[in-house]
Amino acid sequence: MITATLLLIHSTEEEAFWGLVAIIERILPEGYFTPDLIASRADQRVLKRLVRELCPRVHLHLQRLGVDLEAITFNWFLSVFTDCLPAEVPTLLTLLTQALFRVWDVFFVEGSAYMFRVALSIIKINEKLILQCKSPSSVYSFMKDMTARMQPIDKLISLSCEGLEKSVRNDLIEGMRNVEIDGLKKEMREFY
Repeated sequence: MITATLLLIHSTEEEAFWGLVAIIERILPEGYFTPDLIASRADQRVLKRLVRELCPRVHLHLQRLGVDLEAITFNWFLSVFTDCLPAEVPTLLTLLTQALFRVWDVFFVEGSAYMFRVALSIIKINEKLILQCKSPSSVYSFMKDMTARMQPIDKLISLSCEGLEKSVRNDLIEGMRNVEIDGLKKEMREFY
């Protein structure tokens, strides 16, 4: 999905290829797309921790209902939001309004920590509606489609760029990710 999106926004296949290389080798941490998905899984643990700290009501609500946030957000990160944020083939008029491309603009500059800010922003923007869900199935159903209704996108961009910039920094994310990767490696050694 990432490659398909890159092919939509670049004029040549080579430019799209180098965009993909930049995402995999420079922006996302090593191990993001390896068979064990260790960095991807670590990121989900980091996100859960951040939700617990920055969106405590949502965290408690999901915990009470037995909802696994990772089941919803894992693909957001693995696809760099291509599977959940609306996108169209860019034209001069639509490029400025499309959620995915606006998120990617910042992602390419800010790095992988920006994915956490986007995910947290999506959750914060939809907090009231998430809290109104009374069953696990209603939470999964709502959260599965909530990103497709992200209007206006300016609120998401503003919150993810300015509202969470100080509390969700690259250095903080890298430290938390490394702790989680070490924990996952230990669990895998104990399991095997």
